[in-house]
Amino acid sequence: MNFAERWTATFDKPIPNIILRCIVMIAGLGFIAFAVALSRATGLGTSPISCVPAVLSYITPYTIGGITFFMNLIFILIQLVLLRRDFKVVQFLQIAFVGLFSLMIDFFVPLCHVFPMDNYGWQLFFTLISIICTAFGVFLEVKASLICLPGEGVVVTVARVSRIEFPKCKIAFDTTLVVIGTVISLIGMGAF
Repeated sequence: MNFAERWTATFDKPIPNIILRCIVMIAGLGFIAFAVALSRATGLGTSPISCVPAVLSYITPYTIGGITFFMNLIFILIQLVLLRRDFKVVQFLQIAFVGLFSLMIDFFVPLCHVFPMDNYGWQLFFTLISIICTAFGVFLEVKASLICLPGEGVVVTVARVSRIEFPKCKIAFDTTLVVIGTVISLIGMGAF
């Protein structure tokens, strides 16, 4: 049995291996948190979900991880309001995972500032590394199939309640976050 078959078999057991799933989920969150911190350090931009926390971390005394945690609590609240009785108690686990994720981001931010970012070539290189880390982290998060993080959970909820296709909701959600981040950035720079 090769690695891919063993990997798939591990998650296809009738009684799921929760400990392994948690380890895989936490590893995935670690890769994504590192990617968020690294993309912030490059100065070339970040993912839509991290856009608002990244901007606010530059113009407020709060950390990107702290703002990420608060923003995700809002996403959980939106899910709770929209789903009402259909909101399952297990979905409150999103708070624990996003709390850990936020702490990881704040852990990696100072570490990522040691990488050389003195020219555009290095910035592009580390941006590419952050994209690869994000992709691998999301792969691990999905493979663990424990729970959605609030950023995805709120989009799934809106798609379900509105009966609009998930891809359309995701594009609208990401676009909205980028627009909000842009407006906050312009206000913070005194453009308005």
